Amino acid sequence: MKIVGLVLVAIGLFAVVAEVMGYSLLIYYGDPVGGFLGIALAFLGILLITIPTALRELRGKKSNPLEGYVTFVDTYNENVGYGVGWFATLLVVVVFVNVLLRYVYGQSFLTLQDGSWYIFGLIFMIGAAYTLKHDRHVRVDIFFVNYPPKVQVWVNMLGTIFFLIPFCILALYVSWGFVGQSFNLQETSPDAGGLAARYLAKAVTPIGFILLLLQGVSLIFTCILQLTGQRPLPEHQN
Repeated sequence: MKIVGLVLVAIGLFAVVAEVMGYSLLIYYGDPVGGFLGIALAFLGILLITIPTALRELRGKKSNPLEGYVTFVDTYNENVGYGVGWFATLLVVVVFVNVLLRYVYGQSFLTLQDGSWYIFGLIFMIGAAYTLKHDRHVRVDIFFVNYPPKVQVWVNMLGTIFFLIPFCILALYVSWGFVGQSFNLQETSPDAGGLAARYLAKAVTPIGFILLLLQGVSLIFTCILQLTGQRPLPEHQN
């Protein structure tokens, strides 16, 4: 199953790159949809990669819907984050080549400049759920670190319920039309020589918030499991 998943991810990424370069692999009623199909295939591939790992982690554990959801979503976003990490390396290469060509050889390619923006947006949005899973988002709370573990769990749970979840829903509502309008206009780079299919770059916004929403629910369930003694309380969070 993992091999099939990797193949789907590779095909999906190829379809996305092809459409960004102006060559859609699928046209539906005159509209290029190969890129969106590629995104779907890539995330389906990650799902197939996730299932065996999640099932293996659940073996020997008590049957609990909350535990099952947390394990599956955490594993899925862990795999997504691992994949996104490779794009960070790609971003470094693209920026390095762009700077080298511009300042050493006096050549400038808007394709590379647009590509660096696209990749950065993908890393930032798609990697947000992975960052939340590892509790690596910046906290601006000088009191949280001094709270007892149980109070920290309550703060995490209530903060997620009343702030993160509503924000994700609002962002999804706003960004959905934002991407749809871009697709209807077949938006491309405003500069000659730039990349096509800017709607695919914008599509990472709702996708990122969907993943963040799923991870937020996982965080809530994790807090419930900790408060009910089914998972250990955190020793220290900062």
